[in-house]
Amino acid sequence: MTNEGSFIGAQTRINGNIEADEDLLVMGRVEGDITLGNGTLQLEADSSVLGDITARAVTIRGSVVGNVTADEMVHISEEGRVVGDLTTGRVTIEDGAQYSGRVEMGPVQTAEGERSAPREVEAKPATRRAKPVTKSKPKKQPAKTKGAKKAKGRTAPKPPTAAGKKVRTRRK
Repeated sequence: MTNEGSFIGAQTRINGNIEADEDLLVMGRVEGDITLGNGTLQLEADSSVLGDITARAVTIRGSVVGNVTADEMVHISEEGRVVGDLTTGRVTIEDGAQYSGRVEMGPVQTAEGERSAPREVEAKPATRRAKPVTKSKPKKQPAKTKGAKKAKGRTAPKPPTAAGKKVRTRRK
């Protein structure tokens, strides 16, 4: 934000729409749409906007419930929270930011100089968090005896046979 522009203080609450053609710094609460023709909007950490935003560029450190449209870019910092759709040329969402909505990005300039059609990306909130890793004690394996054959469910060697004959045993 440049030195020229307006700001809404932390203790200020505005009910109604804001229209301007300059930069705006919001530290308070706005309940209404914000339209800044060629200006940039910066929302500070404890700020909130309940309404749609239209500006050249938007930086969000506070919370927004509404759609955000920016000609150049939308940046949501790690403290930022947005519920609504984003329409912009570029979008940056920092790790830790909370976002729920759709993203529509404008035409993209390719290396060959051709412009591709707008693309739509739907952001989905994380459904679950990873569980913390805990160390578990390894399971003790039964000691192997010499000459024992590995069989399912059997860890001890086969019992000896009487005089070379097979002896049948019942399983319980």
